[in-house]
Amino acid sequence: MAEAARMVIRPVFSLQCVLDRNHDPHSLYYGDLETTLAAGALDSRTVYARTVPEPADIVVSVLKAPYDINFYQSQRAVEFARPVVKSPGIHICVSACRQGTGDDDFLKVFDDYARPADLLTNPPSRNFGWHKSARLARIMETVRLWTVMAIDDETAGRAHMRPFRCAQSALDAALAETGPDAKVYLIPDAGGVVPVLGN
Repeated sequence: MAEAARMVIRPVFSLQCVLDRNHDPHSLYYGDLETTLAAGALDSRTVYARTVPEPADIVVSVLKAPYDINFYQSQRAVEFARPVVKSPGIHICVSACRQGTGDDDFLKVFDDYARPADLLTNPPSRNFGWHKSARLARIMETVRLWTVMAIDDETAGRAHMRPFRCAQSALDAALAETGPDAKVYLIPDAGGVVPVLGN
């Protein structure tokens, strides 16, 4: 966003409001576009970011409403948690997916590839869904993505994700693969918390 703000050729008066997790105002910044964007982004870290000391072998992200609405929206948990999952690691995403798959363009992109890595080396000619598929494929280079969602196993498989029926069975399988000393992070509000590495 900062790059886009610098591209605006005339002065713009900007209001940036940081909302808390309850969608109530947390802070308000006003002035030029670039300065207010930077200040709002920095302040949003105090609301949404949680610092962890090191990456984990296994991360379990649980999405709450409204972010658990569908499979497409649930991918935000995967992207938010990526910096705190070891390479290699396992990320388990838990979501109700109350309205099923949602926008399935990103799944249609995956349909043309046997492996996520193939998508990155041979991008599709169509654009719809490409951005989401590419980000997931990049994550899947080093992280295995597992799901506990109210979607069918075939849909999860189309996105090259391993489906489970319950979080405990997914965690048990992950621990069986990584060992009993694995470091595990639980993100109970994965749509409203962004884990970051730090001291």
